[in-house]
Amino acid sequence: MKMSENIAELAKALAAAQAEIENAAKGSVNPHFKNRYADLAEILNTSRPVLSKHGLSIYRTDARVRRRQGQR
Repeated sequence: MKMSENIAELAKALAAAQAEIENAAKGSVNPHFKNRYADLAEILNTSRPVLSKHGLSIYRTDARVRRRQGQR
């Protein structure tokens, strides 16, 4: 896999997205421990719009975040 030497654009986009992403709602319950947690669907629904706004995406196979301009 080809990797970018300079990740300045990626770092800037990640910082901007992180500043905007809010905590996912804890809408699921773990019956064993009786605690609440945010399931994957809620986390994706909360984060995808903001990541997309900044040109970022999520790879569900290995959870990498990548810029459209080719930085990895």
